[in-house]
Amino acid sequence: MEENKFFKLKIKYLKQDTEGNIKKASEEFVLPAVSWTEAEARLIIYLRDELPEYNTVKCEPFNITDCIKDDSKELFFKTKVVYQDINEDNGKPIRIVDNYLVQADNTKEVNDKMKARLEGYVMDYEIENISKTKISQVFYEVQK
Repeated sequence: MEENKFFKLKIKYLKQDTEGNIKKASEEFVLPAVSWTEAEARLIIYLRDELPEYNTVKCEPFNITDCIKDDSKELFFKTKVVYQDINEDNGKPIRIVDNYLVQADNTKEVNDKMKARLEGYVMDYEIENISKTKISQVFYEVQK
C-alpha cells in the first residue's frame, strides 16, 4: 500500500432517536487505502457490526500527511503546516505544505500538539491554518 494515502468517505443512514423517531443522519470517516474501491471495502469491514445499513454518498482522496489521534477527544481538526526551505539549485525559497489531521478538543490543543510533533525540525515552519472538520472517526493505527 502507498504510504500515507488517505480517503474521506461520507455516509448517510437512518437512525432512531431516544423517542423512537427515525431520522436521517450522516457521518464522515477517514482511512488509508490505495483506491476508492479499497476505501469502500475497508469501510464496510469497519462498520459492519455497528452500522450494517448505510449508503456511501462520497468517497474522495483526502490530502493529509498523517493523523495525530487521541481517542479521548471527540473532534478532528485539519491543520495546514507550511515549511520554508531553499532550492539548492537556484537558491530561491520554496514553500512545502503538509496537512495533518489532529484529534483534540480545541484549536489551542491542536496548536500545542503540532508544536510538540514538529519540535526539532530543521526547517522553519508555520502552522498556517487549523479548521474543525465533520469527521466522526479515523480508521488508522498511528505508528509510534
